Amino acid sequence: MFAAPSTAAAAPNPCAPWTVKVLASGLGSLENVEPDGAKGLFISTTSGVARYTRSGGAKLFAAAKSPGGLRVRGNYLYFNTGNSLQSGLLGTADGTIQKLDLRDGKRTTFATGLVMPNGLAFLPDGSAVTSRDLGILNPTGITRVSPKGVVQPKWSNQSDSNGMAVDPTGRWLYTDETFTLGAKVYRTEIAHPSNRQVVASLQGLGIFKGLDDLTIATSGKLYIAANLAGEVIRLDPLTKQSCVIASGISNASAVKQGRGTTFPSGRLYTTGFDGRLLELTPPAGVSP
Repeated sequence: MFAAPSTAAAAPNPCAPWTVKVLASGLGSLENVEPDGAKGLFISTTSGVARYTRSGGAKLFAAAKSPGGLRVRGNYLYFNTGNSLQSGLLGTADGTIQKLDLRDGKRTTFATGLVMPNGLAFLPDGSAVTSRDLGILNPTGITRVSPKGVVQPKWSNQSDSNGMAVDPTGRWLYTDETFTLGAKVYRTEIAHPSNRQVVASLQGLGIFKGLDDLTIATSGKLYIAANLAGEVIRLDPLTKQSCVIASGISNASAVKQGRGTTFPSGRLYTTGFDGRLLELTPPAGVSP
């Protein structure tokens, strides 16, 4: 006897190319993006933090000098300032983390004395961490800021760091490097920051990647913007398998998973130094 042919559908390919749609362009040099969970996306621009909506486009939300990473926590938007090339090269500690109340617009300073704070993430205890990729001559590593604003410059000694995201378990902080050969992705044990491990090296045989911001999806998969390669890379930190899900994205600087109904979690949102804000939609059956 012969077995009947299987009628089971093939599993969707998570590495199939995603569809790229331009939401906005001509916005200057864009550094970061963060969904507000309502009907907007916050973006770091040359003039400050702007808020993009599908109906109204991008409008300046908070003036700031050289804004970097963005994070929405509850009713507050946190964002870095002083993320400039000059500050990084000279080691100038003019960077801050700003805290903006989204209910009444009141703005306060969460931390000062930071050198070129680029990426931004929050640890389970409420501490903030910031990255810095231009610190080879005077490296400061990854900086931790306590919930009370106390700055610890060398919480981790990874001198070239950019994107940052805490894994769903709260045990690991994932980071990547921009200017170091190898295009490595690391994980640092939050309770023991001296324990830093290489998750993957994404350089391969291709062009110098220039890894930038990254995000970790609710599935635990990492999505990484590679600005020099013009790619968005999917990395499974458990299997260490990686693939390019979108290419031809000029100077991709950041990628975040959507949140809410207007910018849903099944899509990714990307900014670039070319001034474009992009929406990435996966193939049928695939979701971050």
